[in-house]
Amino acid sequence: MFQAKASKERLDIVKSLMACKPKPGAFICDFILEMKGYFDSLLQTVEQGIKKIDVPSTSAAPVLTVGHNAKKRKTSHSN
Repeated sequence: MFQAKASKERLDIVKSLMACKPKPGAFICDFILEMKGYFDSLLQTVEQGIKKIDVPSTSAAPVLTVGHNAKKRKTSHSN
């Protein structure tokens, strides 16, 4: 029940975001702030959905490790 409501909220926000266009003669800052509001609402809705789902902690096992066990390559300089 809650997932369907959150899904509809996200869909409505995405539709509003896609329909968002700058008004002629308006400042671009107003347009960007309006878009930011849609993104903030979208992120809040997603975060609430994540909190309701039991997600295991990733602190024990990293999801992505960059450069871990990376071997340095020797470069050969040929003239």
